[in-house]
Amino acid sequence: MSTRFSHRYVRVLLGLAAATVVAVGAPLAVNRLSVQPGAALAKTVFESGPAVKVGQDFLHIEQRVRKTANVAVPVSGAKPALLDVYRPKTEPANLPTILWVHGGGYLSGDKAQVAKYAIKLASDGFVVASLQYSLAPDTKYPVPVAQADAALTYLRNHAVAYGGNPDIEFVGGDSAGAQITSQVAAIRTNPALAQDMHFPAPSAVRHLAGVVLDCGLYDMNTVGASGFPALRTLLWSYTGVRDWKRFGAIDQLSTTRQITKNYPATYLTVGNADPFRGQSDELTRALNGEHVPHTTRFWAHHSTRLNHEYQFDFTTPEANANYAATLQFLQTHAQEQP
Repeated sequence: MSTRFSHRYVRVLLGLAAATVVAVGAPLAVNRLSVQPGAALAKTVFESGPAVKVGQDFLHIEQRVRKTANVAVPVSGAKPALLDVYRPKTEPANLPTILWVHGGGYLSGDKAQVAKYAIKLASDGFVVASLQYSLAPDTKYPVPVAQADAALTYLRNHAVAYGGNPDIEFVGGDSAGAQITSQVAAIRTNPALAQDMHFPAPSAVRHLAGVVLDCGLYDMNTVGASGFPALRTLLWSYTGVRDWKRFGAIDQLSTTRQITKNYPATYLTVGNADPFRGQSDELTRALNGEHVPHTTRFWAHHSTRLNHEYQFDFTTPEANANYAATLQFLQTHAQEQP
């Protein structure tokens, strides 16, 4: 997976470089240059390969899971979000629930791209809802955050209908989805952020048992130095501001600035060769600063280079080890809920 990912992003950079040359050739139009061409190139590369690679045992796993497709979730002031909900066929009711938010640089992907991952989690005793949110550049921030928040509320309110326990709820995401996920958790636990974003004030009762964050970006002040391919295009598409650091609400996206002592227990992973490696370090420091319980798996001294989204290649021992650690985190914090 690491080789495929690296090659895909080389193609992104080459495509964006070509678009830049065209733009420079028309200096009078450069200030009016649309983000759309670069966004289209990045979207194409993000979608050029499977998001989740599974082993030979997956067919047996899939047969243990049932799916409810395309559940529409109303969202105030935005298009409805869509959920695919997965649950075990034979498990008893009262299972922990997980909302998963897919990655794709804010402008790519859908709920189907993480279906195999959701099926694996469901087969291990969870009700898992995979979210399809509206994509940039056609849809701008904060619509995906509002859709994720609404989906989390929906899952809590309807958990029993799917065999879930509304009081044992997790939220997780990968890459850009991890940033959205981390922000939703902050909204639920930080009254100042909720007020700033015009969300309802968080309840005094903590409904979230935990958060799972895979290979995400969490500090908009420092992520520009990460070297992540096409980052400017991605964040320009999402915020609608070409110089995205000047976006008026940019601090809302920096979860490192929004952590409070009430932030849920957190599981963090990132590959040792991922450009976002430092972003997980920064979020870890923020969690430490507020004494938030957290578990990390960063592979710092591992001999194999693990690139972005390494955790979805289940043909590798590292992805399977990370999955086992994720399960342990989920099971431990599910048991700790009152």
